[in-house]
Amino acid sequence: DPVPGLGLGHRPVWALLVVENASEEPVRRQLVIGPTWLDRLDVHLRHGGQFSGRWSTGDEIAGVPHLNEALGYVFDSTFAPGRSEILIRVETPDPLVLEVRLLKPEAAERVARLERYSYGFLYGFIFSLATYNFVLFVGMGRWPSLYYAVYLLTFIGLNMAYTGRALAWIWPEAPHVQRYAILAFIVLTPCAGLRFAREFLDLDQKTPRLARAVVWSYWLAPLLLGVTVLANQHAAAVWLAFSVMGIFVFAMVALGAYSFNHGHRAARYFLYGALASMVGMAMTLFSTWGFLPFTTLTYRGVEIGMMLDATLLALALADYVRRQSLERERAQREARMDVLTQLNNRRGFLELAEAPYRTAARHQRPLAVIVLDIDHFKAINDQYGHALGDAVLRDLGQTLLATSRRSDVLGRWGGEEFVLLLPETSLDEAEELAERLRQRVRERVIVHEHTRVQVTASFGVAGLGADQKLEALLEAADRAMYAAKMAGRNRVLRAT
Repeated sequence: DPVPGLGLGHRPVWALLVVENASEEPVRRQLVIGPTWLDRLDVHLRHGGQFSGRWSTGDEIAGVPHLNEALGYVFDSTFAPGRSEILIRVETPDPLVLEVRLLKPEAAERVARLERYSYGFLYGFIFSLATYNFVLFVGMGRWPSLYYAVYLLTFIGLNMAYTGRALAWIWPEAPHVQRYAILAFIVLTPCAGLRFAREFLDLDQKTPRLARAVVWSYWLAPLLLGVTVLANQHAAAVWLAFSVMGIFVFAMVALGAYSFNHGHRAARYFLYGALASMVGMAMTLFSTWGFLPFTTLTYRGVEIGMMLDATLLALALADYVRRQSLERERAQREARMDVLTQLNNRRGFLELAEAPYRTAARHQRPLAVIVLDIDHFKAINDQYGHALGDAVLRDLGQTLLATSRRSDVLGRWGGEEFVLLLPETSLDEAEELAERLRQRVRERVIVHEHTRVQVTASFGVAGLGADQKLEALLEAADRAMYAAKMAGRNRVLRAT
């Protein structure tokens, strides 16, 4: 077997490799052995019955000699002409995998460079997503984004731990930390993922019992691991950690499928991401346990799956943010809109009228306002009912919309009273428009449940004067409208 995978808790093993140097000169090679989580690694080089090199390393040894963060354990070896033997003894309670490569120095450097680039891309990609989600949490208070950022960061910690980068860069002199660091991250990463799933899938609101089971699982697993660490039961901690990881990948898929079947909109992204993560995690676990061939693809399957998972969940979060933005815009629009007539309400009208008013006041441009009120509207409600009164209001709103320009600002001022702000419109032009509207309103026939009615309206028109406030302009048009009512209704009067 080119890469033996003997599973968890295997007894220490010896491996013998025979090297033939057919040339007449000594040949220098880099002996590369991985993975980095091996507790004890003893290498002996023998030629002609004599030992020419001996090395001892492993993550149980302080300083971790011969560790290269990109390649694994690297031993600079020189092979004399003829037959040489490499004897390797490996001991670890973790998955016992033995990958041995004999590379030319320049080839080893190329492989190391490729490893550094690929892992740099992986860490940069995931860290940028974590940062993005943390910013979403800070800016919008979205707890799922915070938990997702934590989940991504724990995965980076897990990857750095089992690839040996944390051992090489952070705690090379602390073998007692390395002893349980990988196992701790193997447990913490699923727990962070379950915490994110609980929040993202709204389990507390949709399925409280399932949410409680998830809470128990992500608190119980670290607690049990802590007990094994305190009792210094390394073998038990190994079995616990890998059991938690195995259960986690299926649990995430199950949660995604359950939520998707119960109509959660974003659950499909979660489910697809969980499936990608499950396949990648299974490839890595099964290759390290010896059930699948140990190759670059299978060993790094968890990283590929996690990148797909992160991408899909980023799409889900982006979709969530987009929907939240649309919901917020809709709520803001509805807060400014009269539901019955689909015109601006008083608040919406005043907000929209402010900009054209300021432009007209600053540049001395013409601006006019029309205020109209339906005549005898109370009598219509009393005689025919409010349903017909609502139909009259809706019809008048549609008439105003059909008659106005895009630059005009329309609103239902309250009750049966409406208002139009007309930019770039003189008082005379506004009066002409009001007269056309008066005639159109008088000619309209509103039909509701076999009842036909015709209505009239009274109009007041005012033009913007020098240094006149918007409120004063509206009040002037309103007074003119009341004067039209007092003068007999169904007429247009301009403010004086």
